[in-house]
Amino acid sequence: MQEDQRRAYAALARLTNWMTAHEEPNTRELAEAYSEIDLLTDNDKLKEAAILLLEAVVKARDTARSTINQGGENPYGTPQYITVRDLWGKSRSDFIRLAKEELGQ
Repeated sequence: MQEDQRRAYAALARLTNWMTAHEEPNTRELAEAYSEIDLLTDNDKLKEAAILLLEAVVKARDTARSTINQGGENPYGTPQYITVRDLWGKSRSDFIRLAKEELGQ
């Protein structure tokens, strides 16, 4: 069971590591990763952290994409993007910390 959890947590961490404004979020893979986590743990804090991470990734991508759609040249340098990028980073760190705790690391 713990090996299955490790793989599921690693999958979500991998899928949320990086995304550009030009990429569509792979919602199917993200949903599958979350579904595995949901099945493998009863830890509500960990599941909530996973949801917050997914929301932050999509928000960051959407914010960057909005800048491009409005004619901006550097979607990653706007104050709006920096704010959501920082939230994304915090959400990812929180998820990884809780995942490690769950795995006893």
